[in-house]
Amino acid sequence: MADIELETTAEKIALLSTIKGFPIENSQSVLRDYLAKTWQNQFSNDPNFYLKLIDSVSTINNLSLKETAAIIFAFRYEMVTEEEILEEMEDLDFRDDYEYSDRY
Repeated sequence: MADIELETTAEKIALLSTIKGFPIENSQSVLRDYLAKTWQNQFSNDPNFYLKLIDSVSTINNLSLKETAAIIFAFRYEMVTEEEILEEMEDLDFRDDYEYSDRY
């Protein structure tokens, strides 16, 4: 699943790598490792899970915690595409409809 997401976001990864000054291969590797693990645990609300995961990904990719976290944060939260915004809006509409139907 991580590979599919990375394939569909090539431009985003190229821009992120250029802005942050990391080789594309490093950014892809960090994101692949991170996305693969978070996909399996996508409903975790435990901050320690994410701290351990970032530490593990940084060790595997021979980067500092800050560099690893910067790549992940930029990809997930700073570089949001129009498509992602629309998908999020659709998800919110669906949740609102679902919650409304549960109440009545």
